[in-house]
Amino acid sequence: MVASTTNTHRDLFTSPEARAERILLDLADYLYANTALKPMSKTLFAISRLMLVIQHRAEVVVSCKPHSLTEAYESALSQLGSPLADDFDFGEIAMLCQRALPRILQDLNDVVDLVGDSDALGLLFNTLVRGKWDSGEGMGTFLTPEEVVEAMVEMVLTRNEAITSGAPVLAGDICGGTGRFPFAFVRSLRSRFVAHDTNWQVVSFDQSLMATDYARLNLHFMTLPATCEVVSDSLIDAKVTALKGQCSALATNPPFGAGKYEISGALTKEIPKSVLGILGGCGRNQTMDPAALFVFRNLDLLRLGGVLGIVLPDGVLRSNAFLHALKAYERERQTAIEVRAIVSLPTVTFAFGGTVAKTSILIASREGTPSEYPVFVSRVEHIGFRKRGNKRVVDRSGNDLISVVRAYGDGPDTGPLWAPNWRHWGRLGSSSPTTVRDATAGPPLTQYCSVIREFTDVSPHNDEHYHISVLDVDETGLIDVLASSHNRPVSRVFECQSGDVLLSCINPRIWRVTVVPSLPGRWTCSPEFLVLRPLGVVSSWELAMRLHHADFKAIFQAMAGGTSSSRQRVDRDAVLVLPVPQARIPGPEVDAHASARERFYASRVAEGRLYEALHNGRRPWAGEGGTS
Repeated sequence: MVASTTNTHRDLFTSPEARAERILLDLADYLYANTALKPMSKTLFAISRLMLVIQHRAEVVVSCKPHSLTEAYESALSQLGSPLADDFDFGEIAMLCQRALPRILQDLNDVVDLVGDSDALGLLFNTLVRGKWDSGEGMGTFLTPEEVVEAMVEMVLTRNEAITSGAPVLAGDICGGTGRFPFAFVRSLRSRFVAHDTNWQVVSFDQSLMATDYARLNLHFMTLPATCEVVSDSLIDAKVTALKGQCSALATNPPFGAGKYEISGALTKEIPKSVLGILGGCGRNQTMDPAALFVFRNLDLLRLGGVLGIVLPDGVLRSNAFLHALKAYERERQTAIEVRAIVSLPTVTFAFGGTVAKTSILIASREGTPSEYPVFVSRVEHIGFRKRGNKRVVDRSGNDLISVVRAYGDGPDTGPLWAPNWRHWGRLGSSSPTTVRDATAGPPLTQYCSVIREFTDVSPHNDEHYHISVLDVDETGLIDVLASSHNRPVSRVFECQSGDVLLSCINPRIWRVTVVPSLPGRWTCSPEFLVLRPLGVVSSWELAMRLHHADFKAIFQAMAGGTSSSRQRVDRDAVLVLPVPQARIPGPEVDAHASARERFYASRVAEGRLYEALHNGRRPWAGEGGTS
């Protein structure tokens, strides 16, 4: 649970979840070494069914007799409503584990007590399959930590018009796995609607019968109502298709992997061909990453006002193709998709599943008409746990997702966590979005300056002319004034003047913000710069220093589009709405910095003229000998 990972300083294994995981790992090792429960799927089966027995009749723990356990298991099964697809014979397993039963049952009772009302069976599944999946079995399966599940479900239900409209609510996960998202949906919806279970329904689909049975058990343990069904393929199955336009809230962590999914004629009936073509193909025998496909499959299921939360690899989310596919989907379906939030996750998030691939949470809604709704953009650095060997340990820095959910719930404002509407972006996502911990609010850039766009030509014979190219500015804003004094571009350039602030809109990963010096002469700059003329709210130098702040850089860089870092650009018109951080820079410090830079520029120009005279054989000092 998210609530269990608050920012407190505790010993590494003192959180209930960490202690429960440690018990489960030790128990699995014990069973694997001392019984015939092999492979790991057999161990999972035994532990999950024994947990069902414990939940149903705790008194069997006292007897620890195989026949008593078997009777209790049969009785518990009758309460499920429909049989489980048992891969193994429970009675036979109980006999095989007869000598170990006292320890097994006691350990499982301890686990149940430790996790309380949280996702006990999800914790079991997540703990025991770490690194156990055969990579040759197909699409990658990376189980979702409960911290991520709880945060995503809360964000999906926040400002969800389909939930608050009064109409019946349908929520769920079409890649349901062991039911972690449905589990969280049921608990959250129950708290919102109190006892009115008849007004909402939760569904879960998965192609794995084993996972679906775990989901059924999981929800049954907590007497949580949900429908868990097996499907052949959630992207094309008729059971899923039947829910088109009906879902109020969806949350999922789909399978992903480049080239893992083969395009079929059935898929082209479910996802628009124009979208498939942009993503990489719509013909038979072509393959794609299924993660992108699941975005559009889920969007089809949403009703107007409904919200989707999905975990995506950054390689999918940040591609130009994905952004263009979203726009094509809008045109094809005659609908509007609003990207509400993008939250970058740390690499440890799915490390226990065997991958350190960079991923992000995408929150998007389906609307009737497009809007200028801003996007919440943030980066999570701490997720509440760390990986030590194969064990989960508490991260003493806490769980940033708690603050992310709170900040997202506060709604759009002018702070650095909110970026312009996604349609102004060149691509989605960012390598360095703002963290909630470091965020500081500030007014938009338009309140500080106006944009100057005066094109001009450069005379090749004007000695009192400085032209600033992008390459003349380093990451501290220092200009190579000597190089600028020799630049004579042949194409049209921007006119600028002393005191203007220049912000480079090309290749934003190399940060270039500078102030045009007060040296006498004419000044021009490359059209790749945004020329900002301060309005007097703050000085040119203070504005430039604020634009060097990490918060501003993060949102600016998130808006970059292009196929490579050297070609990435930011839309100038979108920059003006970006918030300027309220960096606390003392006035005397700003003045001292500005004076030092101006003195340096003047000195550098004087040095340049001196050496230029020497190199040309002229007398640099009047009254002294030399070649004339």
